[in-house]
Amino acid sequence: MSLPDDALRKILVQIQNTAVQSQRALNLTGQQANAKERERRILQLTIDEIGAIEGDVNLYKGVGKMFMMVPRKEMEKELKGQEKELSDDIASLAKKSKYLEKQFSDAQAQLRDIKSYPTMKQQKEHIRQWKLKNPDLNPGSDAYVKGLEETMVADWYKTLNPAQIDAVRNHLIEKATAIAATANDEERYCA
Repeated sequence: MSLPDDALRKILVQIQNTAVQSQRALNLTGQQANAKERERRILQLTIDEIGAIEGDVNLYKGVGKMFMMVPRKEMEKELKGQEKELSDDIASLAKKSKYLEKQFSDAQAQLRDIKSYPTMKQQKEHIRQWKLKNPDLNPGSDAYVKGLEETMVADWYKTLNPAQIDAVRNHLIEKATAIAATANDEERYCA
C-alpha cells in the first residue's frame, strides 16, 4: 500500500512529537525519582540516627520557624511512614519511566521504518519502469500482479543500507527457524 507524501509527512511529524514528548517526560521522571531517592536516603539516615540514641531523649520536630517536642515513638512512626510513601513514589516513577522508555523506543523504530519506506513518487517511478519492461503482460493477470509486487519489494530492498539488510536477513532467518521448529514440534506431537 502506498501513502501520499503529505500523509507520510504528517505521520512523521506526529511520531517525532511523540518521541520528543516521551524523551522530555522520561528526563523529568528521572529527575523526580532522583529527588525522591535523595529524600528517602535523608529520612533513612535520620531514622538510623534516632535508633542509635539510647534512652528516652527529647526529640524536636521543625514546624515552620519553631520546633515542637515530639515523643520518640511518634517521631519514628512518622518518619517510617514518610519513608514508605517515598519508596512507593519511587516505585511508581520507575514504572512510569519504563513505560516512557518503551514509548520512546517504539517512536524511534517507527521513524526508522518510515524513513526507509519509499515515497509515493519513488513507488510510481518503479511501477512505470516495470511496466515499460513488461508491456506484453495483461494488467489483470496474476503474473502481472506478482511481477509488480516482486519489483516493488526488490526496489525497496535496494534502498536499505547494509546494516538494515542484515537486520532483514536475520529477521527472516529467525522467522524461518521458528516456523521449522514449530513444524518439528507438530510432527513429534502428531507421531
